[in-house]
Amino acid sequence: MTIQIDDKQLRIFHAAKQQFVNHGFHQTSTQQIAEAAGVSKGLLFHHYQSKKKLYLLLIENSIHLLATEVENEWTSSDEDFFVQLKRFIQTKIKAAIKYPMEYQLLIQAFSNAPKSLSDEIHQLILQKSQEMKPLSDQAIYGLLKTYRLREGIDNSLVEDVIRTVLDRFAQRLISQYAGKYNELILNKESVLLELDAIIDVLKHGVSRA
Repeated sequence: MTIQIDDKQLRIFHAAKQQFVNHGFHQTSTQQIAEAAGVSKGLLFHHYQSKKKLYLLLIENSIHLLATEVENEWTSSDEDFFVQLKRFIQTKIKAAIKYPMEYQLLIQAFSNAPKSLSDEIHQLILQKSQEMKPLSDQAIYGLLKTYRLREGIDNSLVEDVIRTVLDRFAQRLISQYAGKYNELILNKESVLLELDAIIDVLKHGVSRA
C-alpha cells in the first residue's frame, strides 16, 4: 500500500533535517522548523507529534537511504583485501556525497547523541541493525584473517592501525567539507586519489627495504 505524503508534510520533514544538521537537536526549536517549512506549529505537531519523534524518524530515514545506497553499489569479491577495502570506502564516500545531510545527521546522532535521546537512539540502532549491516565494515576486516601478513604481525594490530588511519582520513574530510558538500563533490577525484595513496602506504609501508 502506498502512503500518501502531502507537500506540507514533506516540507516539514526536509526543513527539520536541515535545521537539525545546522543547529543540533537541542538548539533547534519546533518554531524554527515550522518557519523554515512555511507552516504553523500546530500543523507540525499534527503530522509528527513531537520534535523527538520527528528527529528519530529522520535518523531512521537516513539509515535507510545510506544503507540502501551502499548495498546497491557494493559487491564483495575474491580480490585482494586492500582492493576490497578501498572500493568499500569509495562506496561509502559516494553514498555520503549523494546524501550529505543524512550522513551528517547520523554522524552527529551517533557520535554526540543528545543525552535525553541516547536510550531511544540506542534502541533504534538495535531495531535497524540488519538494515545498517551494509554500512558496517566487519565483513571487510574479516578478510584479514586469511590475508598473508608479514611474520610476527598480529591481525588485530593491523586492523587497529588501518582503522585509526582511515578514521582520521574520514574525520578530516568531514571537518574540511562540513557545510561545503558541493565542494566535496567537485573535489571527489582528488579525494579518491588521496585514498589511493593512503591505501598504498598501508599495504606496502614506507621503507625501501
